[in-house]
Amino acid sequence: MYENCSKAGLKPPEFRLENGFFILTIWRKKALKQPESQPGSLNDRVQYLLKDAPLSKSEISVHLGQKGVSGQLNNVIRQLLTEEQIKLTIPDKPNSRLQKYRLTKKGIMYLKKQSKVVGHRK
Repeated sequence: MYENCSKAGLKPPEFRLENGFFILTIWRKKALKQPESQPGSLNDRVQYLLKDAPLSKSEISVHLGQKGVSGQLNNVIRQLLTEEQIKLTIPDKPNSRLQKYRLTKKGIMYLKKQSKVVGHRK
């Protein structure tokens, strides 16, 4: 375990007993923050997060490292819905607290196109 963490450039894991429970802490690398000034970068990051599973606005916000749902995130989600790149999981109840967002086929195609563009830049 120690060797694998060292190879990955991570802090060594912590093992401890607390109130009769064995606790193992494995550290991970900090996510690289992308500059907000990049055009479309938040759009791309939101779509990338939705590629694996539907997420709520608050879940998206947490994955982006935000403290709460920002106005900018609300605008991006509204824009992606208008462009039909994402859709509601509960379309009959757009204001439901259980509402989540998922990628559409159009959104998936956009991500594939973006990954090809990024691949050619290397």
